[in-house]
Amino acid sequence: MTDYYLKEIFDILQQTFIDDDEKCAELATLEWMCRNVLEWEHMKCMQKIMKDDPTFYALLVSIIYKADDNENIDEEKRKLANKVYSGFDKAKFCPTEKDGEVIYENLKKWIEKFKELLINQKQERLFGNLVGRLLAYSPIGEDGYSPCEAVRMVIEEYYTDSLKTAYVVAEENKRGVHMVDAGKSELILHQRYQKNAEALQERYPYTADIYFAISDNYKREAEYERKRAEDEW
Repeated sequence: MTDYYLKEIFDILQQTFIDDDEKCAELATLEWMCRNVLEWEHMKCMQKIMKDDPTFYALLVSIIYKADDNENIDEEKRKLANKVYSGFDKAKFCPTEKDGEVIYENLKKWIEKFKELLINQKQERLFGNLVGRLLAYSPIGEDGYSPCEAVRMVIEEYYTDSLKTAYVVAEENKRGVHMVDAGKSELILHQRYQKNAEALQERYPYTADIYFAISDNYKREAEYERKRAEDEW
């Protein structure tokens, strides 16, 4: 029951102090120390820290990934990278999102600061991949389509092939465990993502391109699963 009680204690502290920047930062440190016990949704203060400012997220990147100058990785840094990777991998969030809303100006500032930090760390090559991974966790837009309007604007401005690839992978990974049903569920997802892409393609062509890619992937998967089911008969 230790894990359960730990989560309950954190929940009480988070509700009490999340709006107090100093105490929230202290709680975020404690959450990070318990990262192998707490799930990401229970690390509310750490979420707030990362969403508000990219500094800590960029610090994790500097520990885990090599710099562009092919720096030599000693054993001590390798061990540190292994220790923090699980926490980094759990961090799935849309920058600056608060209560299901993302404001474009705030998101752009976060993205620009993150890019500057990566440049200073000699890791600019990772920018598109890391940003695409995070933007996939955007809330839905006011028109009912994904991602929200602010994220669409950022994608149009910062679009690269690496951003697209990372976004597609993150979006598909969100599906999680699923049943095998001869491609029926994949066909439904293909149609859903295609509809989403078609709704965006006039105003947000790069964003639509991402969703067309996801739709195409599910169409191929649906055809593969259907054929495999037929072959079994």
